[in-house]
Amino acid sequence: MEGVPEPLLGEEAHRFHVVAPLTRVAFPARATIGVLSLVGTPEYMSPEQANLTNPNVDTATDVYSLGVLLYELLAGALPFEGKSLRQAGLAELLRIIREEVPPTPSDRITQLGETATEVARCRRTNPPTLRRELAGDLNWIVMKALEKDRCRRYASMSEFAADIERHLRDQPVLAGPPDTLYRVRKFARRHRIGVAAGLLVAASLVAGMISTGWEAHIAEARRREARARELTADAALWQTEDPALALYLGWQATQMGRPLPPELEGVLATSLANGPSFGVMRNLESTAVAWSPDGKILSADYGPTIQMWDSATGRALRAPQGELGSDLAVAWSPDGKTLASAAFDGTIRLREADTGQPQHTLQGHQGRVLSVAWNPDGRTLASAGVDSTIRVWEVSTGQPLLILKDHWYPVNGVAWSPDGKVLASASADQTIRISEAASGQLLRTLEGHTGNVGCVIWSPDGKTIASASADRTIRLWEAASWLAR
Repeated sequence: MEGVPEPLLGEEAHRFHVVAPLTRVAFPARATIGVLSLVGTPEYMSPEQANLTNPNVDTATDVYSLGVLLYELLAGALPFEGKSLRQAGLAELLRIIREEVPPTPSDRITQLGETATEVARCRRTNPPTLRRELAGDLNWIVMKALEKDRCRRYASMSEFAADIERHLRDQPVLAGPPDTLYRVRKFARRHRIGVAAGLLVAASLVAGMISTGWEAHIAEARRREARARELTADAALWQTEDPALALYLGWQATQMGRPLPPELEGVLATSLANGPSFGVMRNLESTAVAWSPDGKILSADYGPTIQMWDSATGRALRAPQGELGSDLAVAWSPDGKTLASAAFDGTIRLREADTGQPQHTLQGHQGRVLSVAWNPDGRTLASAGVDSTIRVWEVSTGQPLLILKDHWYPVNGVAWSPDGKVLASASADQTIRISEAASGQLLRTLEGHTGNVGCVIWSPDGKTIASASADRTIRLWEAASWLAR
């Protein structure tokens, strides 16, 4: 091979010259060193040549030798130092060639020490720059040619040369790692102007989207603030004539978010003072209230417990034992023997109404439970929560029977049809969903509200459903056709 040192042979040494294009290097069938057969110069020998029991010399061997030459041209040194190879015993020499992986050309520059400066000077650069130039494609190309496994090398000299040509043209090389980032980087280097322009356009689009989103956020905040002021003004008009309506309007204003109109607190205070009251049972905040089926007892959440009062006298009765947490919904069983309460912690607690003794704690909702409703037969209970689900429970065991996931947003209310066969649910997704209670199958979605639907209820005859929404409307739906009146 042209430029390759004379092969290390025995007494019958010969010199062979190969000129480009290189296709095959042929050595004498047998050359003897001592008692073993060895063909080739150690520094340029391929692993298969170092396998004396079964040498297999073909084009892959030529690729390896040319890889050594390219390594030397790039790094100014051979993959394995000739002095070290010759100082090793023959067995060790062959093992090194067969098994040890040489450093990459860029790493070899680092190992040269002071010699690296001279090597870099001959290439009109400096060692750090030379290492950077070798790292990447050139490292991969050379190391692919020097693979120990002949099947992993280039299949031919032309494939080897083509990969070098691809590197010179900033195209992805076969020896490169098959990752997307590498190919994108190559594309960017070939099309610097186009890529830069594309990135500039993309950055402008992203900036525009962020700006538009922020402006929309500001506009929505201003709209809600204006709506809160409008509701507060309406409440002020009704605070004397209809305090209940004023309180409702004031509550609606609080749902618009912060900041609240500064005059809202005064409007609410005046409305409360002017409102009629036949008796104050507790001067504490309550978010859930329910009558017993016979109408004799009123129950409501009271701090950490459920409090009960005699509805005729307003006298406080016993409270169920143990802490329940802040409850959002309270419901009596049809027979009046059990009280169900839904809490902030995502649980529903069942207690004996007479003694307050706990029966079951129903767990499964992720987040607050907003509504509970008993099946008219008293054997099952439905619950709805902020996790957008409706759950049906078996009361006797406390086990879940169904989980309905038809809503997209929190479910504010759930109600059974009088025959216990159908469930209606109201949600913040502005819909009412009608589902079969036994299977959970969605039967119909009622649309028409333009705001959060807060509650839903069936008429006693089961022919009509009423729904109330934050859009300030109450809609009636015919159960026969599911159309709004």
